[in-house]
Amino acid sequence: MSKKSNVLKFLNNLSKNTCQSYYQAIKKYEEFNKATIDELVCEALEEQTKQIPQHMLKIIDRIEGFQDYLIREGLVYGTINLHLARIKTIYKRNRVFIPYLEPMNPKQIKRREYIEYKDILTKEEIKIALPYMRLPSQARALVIAQGGLSNEECEHLSLQQFITETEKYHQCDNIIDALKWLADENHPIIWETRLIRWKTKKPYYAIIGAEAVNKIAEAKLYEMGLPSYDGSDKLLNTHKLSFQRVCASVNKKCGFGLVSEESKFRSHNLRRFHATMIRGGVLTYEESSITNSQIDEMQGRGKTATQDTYIKTNPLEQKLIYAKVMNNLSLYHQYDYEIADGDVIVRLHNDADENKKLKLEVKKLSDKLQEKERASEKVDALRKELGDDVFKEMINEILSIS
Repeated sequence: MSKKSNVLKFLNNLSKNTCQSYYQAIKKYEEFNKATIDELVCEALEEQTKQIPQHMLKIIDRIEGFQDYLIREGLVYGTINLHLARIKTIYKRNRVFIPYLEPMNPKQIKRREYIEYKDILTKEEIKIALPYMRLPSQARALVIAQGGLSNEECEHLSLQQFITETEKYHQCDNIIDALKWLADENHPIIWETRLIRWKTKKPYYAIIGAEAVNKIAEAKLYEMGLPSYDGSDKLLNTHKLSFQRVCASVNKKCGFGLVSEESKFRSHNLRRFHATMIRGGVLTYEESSITNSQIDEMQGRGKTATQDTYIKTNPLEQKLIYAKVMNNLSLYHQYDYEIADGDVIVRLHNDADENKKLKLEVKKLSDKLQEKERASEKVDALRKELGDDVFKEMINEILSIS
């Protein structure tokens, strides 16, 4: 593809993400037709100027041939449709009229395979994968897996946002000191932050778990210690496309295989892990449950525009819901929580403390049992002392009074 294309000037007003989508389609279109996009558009304009009959137009053969090529390549329906739409838009934006084209035959087009529960990443698989990644990528993976953010939304988290919104916990004036406090796994917190869902532009509260918070701070300290650090205010410096490449490489190293012909270990499947595993599988306690609508809301899909006008989400309520189920997503630790000072406080689960509580409960029960045994002995002694008849008469009198 020509670097200075005259026919792609309209892309200057589009986002980088959209431009990337156009470039992917153009690359395939140029490879199939063995010509640059400028040459192909100029050819179509020349045919139009000369008023070539439709049955002789090369543009029809080129686009329909490209469509068949994409089908043979095994691309799924959505991808084929997107590539064709991009190419048609380029022609139209350059004043090329596109005549009627034969639609795709759905029977020829590959469909995405259905994703089952067994295809979801497990905790063990994520724990195996993370050591193959640098700290910044590990942090991004945990933010997606334990916060439910999309790869795109990770791009919009800032360091200042992270430090400011967690200040009530670390209470540090210095960024380095704050990050050191937040990186300590003995200081678990749940971070709630306001984001915009990139697909719908709707605001929502993202709730990010303690292990992800620890890893973010650890990764940021690591980046700041590198000579190449540019002082960026971006929280997760690993770019979304770079992260996808890292995930594909890790997936290959770990031998996880493919799901629906894509790497099992990738950003979208980490998000599926969040949405599926946050439910906990087999639930023991009622408070450990979470509804589908609550999960949707945590991932920014919670409400319609009308509902959002009237029903406002309380981030602390979201945080409490998350605290109850955080252990379903945690990879390395288990946590307890409590409501104190108008906030949800989490702490590392301590088996020693749990054992103390159990021993205390056992002692209380044992003391009660001993009291009952002593009372029973006194009753037996009184029965022997008074005789059965007098004892029964006394019991009946007590019962009648009560």
